[in-house]
Amino acid sequence: MAGRRPLDLTGLPVAERSAAQEYDYILADLTFNSKIVINNLTMIAADNKDNAAVPIVYVITSRTGEAIGDQKLPLFYLLDSIVKNVGGVYVGLVAPKLPKLFLDAYPLCTPKTQGSMQRLLGTWTPVFGQELVNHISSKLSVMTSSMARISDQGVPPSEPQPTRRTVLNPAPPVQTAQSASITMQQQMNALFEEVHAQILAERRPSADHIETLNTLIRLQLQTTNNLSAKEREHLLSLRAQLSSWVDEGNIQPMCASFDKIRVAPHGPAVHALYDGLTWVSKADGMRFATVDAYRKHLDWLFKL
Repeated sequence: MAGRRPLDLTGLPVAERSAAQEYDYILADLTFNSKIVINNLTMIAADNKDNAAVPIVYVITSRTGEAIGDQKLPLFYLLDSIVKNVGGVYVGLVAPKLPKLFLDAYPLCTPKTQGSMQRLLGTWTPVFGQELVNHISSKLSVMTSSMARISDQGVPPSEPQPTRRTVLNPAPPVQTAQSASITMQQQMNALFEEVHAQILAERRPSADHIETLNTLIRLQLQTTNNLSAKEREHLLSLRAQLSSWVDEGNIQPMCASFDKIRVAPHGPAVHALYDGLTWVSKADGMRFATVDAYRKHLDWLFKL
């Protein structure tokens, strides 16, 4: 991912930092839930389980912790793929980190992603054991109960909480807009800063980010009754800034219907997919922005 900050490797022994840097370089390709990228990263983890499992887990968990909101989900899917398809040493390395990693990430995500995380948690008993899954589920139940009480009734979290059960099943949990608003401000500010940074760097922001940001602003205005005049003015200012960016052509509005897709300009999408990725692997169709990344992929590909 262009422009992302280097990973802090001080938590690793010096001898393991080179492997961590190499895996982190490849991990930058995982910007959405891509099965191909996750499979490739899982195979690399399998090939290096005997000599680089510790730095690989360190890289994935560190990047998961610093990812913004729903961007955490693909990294959880990668961890899930590694512990289920490779297993062994990876299960022992991930298990101690998993409760904090999962519980810190959950309130920062949107309700849809929270549902995906709960479904993922429901599949981990055969991998990590019932005790660990029950521990996470119990903490998650307290967290969601506390969030709901603060949002709906304004009761401080230190007061006794009613027992509520978190059911792990294929259906996403139903959340009210008030419950989701607990983390709206944090998500909104983080997304706005990211979009602003992309525009300053002359890169076209993701339309999904813009749609999510507009939704967060709208929900914050509609569901939060105790907004001060200054807070409301700030939200309206953010919304006006987004509109001005769209008008100036910095952001391509999303196409919500097939009729719009037929007439919408596709130049930015084509540029993002092809123009910046000139090095193509004929073996599997993967594209790369630099010759070093291309050569590294070929080296890995033909080792298999």
